[in-house]
Amino acid sequence: MLCIALCNVLALAALGFFTPTLSPFLVHKLNVRVARTGLIFLAGPVMYIIAALVVGPLSDKFGPRPFIIFGLLVCGSGYFFVGPADFITTPRLWLTIASFALIGFGAAFTFVPAYADMLNIAKSLDTGYNLESLTTVVSGIISSALSCGDLSGPFVGGVLTDYLDFQTSAVIFGEVLLAQGLLVLLLTLVERHFRLKDV
Repeated sequence: MLCIALCNVLALAALGFFTPTLSPFLVHKLNVRVARTGLIFLAGPVMYIIAALVVGPLSDKFGPRPFIIFGLLVCGSGYFFVGPADFITTPRLWLTIASFALIGFGAAFTFVPAYADMLNIAKSLDTGYNLESLTTVVSGIISSALSCGDLSGPFVGGVLTDYLDFQTSAVIFGEVLLAQGLLVLLLTLVERHFRLKDV
């Protein structure tokens, strides 16, 4: 359950990373006027809204875990193109906007199914709590994880960008998200292996 909570921390931190870092990058590196940076900031949340409407019913039908893994991998991949990474290409405005939208899309796939997944985990632990108490506990954990991500994203993004540049900082964030996605995939495979052994 802690691993899924960490997914929420990282997904919200991924969005929060841009608060102190994206606007200076757009203005100084891509020569975007300050007035237009607000429009660019819409790309991630708009894609989040659209994806959240789609992923909810899909995760109910197919289970939440694959969507969480997919979301982390999409978010992490988007970070490689938002700057973009030096080994990919030179900075382009359209690529930054598309990448920011991709990160918003991936964040929705990470956030939306996380509650259901954590509730399923809590039920399987046989804690002795009734469903109402479990729901409250899981909701508290999710809220705390989101607040932690909201706090850490801008802070870590600002510090990294202060010592490195925007592109390098974005790549580091992307690597962390990809690593978390692979960790959740590995834990899911191990979990399924032991569940099949018990049957």
